[in-house]
Amino acid sequence: MEPISVESLELSGISVHTVCRINNEGGMAMIRVLVGIVIGAAVVIFALQNTEMVSYSFLAWEITAPRVLMFLAVFILGAVTAWLATGISRIKHRKR
Repeated sequence: MEPISVESLELSGISVHTVCRINNEGGMAMIRVLVGIVIGAAVVIFALQNTEMVSYSFLAWEITAPRVLMFLAVFILGAVTAWLATGISRIKHRKR
């Protein structure tokens, strides 16, 4: 259970109470940023080491491109998929 603080404010004889939840989300946000930086750096290093041309085939299409472009495209597609999945999950959670 989170600790709760109650702040009191009195204006013209009317007392107003504000309830503030105190939590440690600032620390978690910093950890998420650091993990994101490490993963991003690993992606960039991997991409720079895989620049040779490769042929890709999908159904009737065939593309010749550097391996790094396909890797980055798949990485971005995965990030967008995760972002959409968490957004849908948050919307469903709010409805409850």
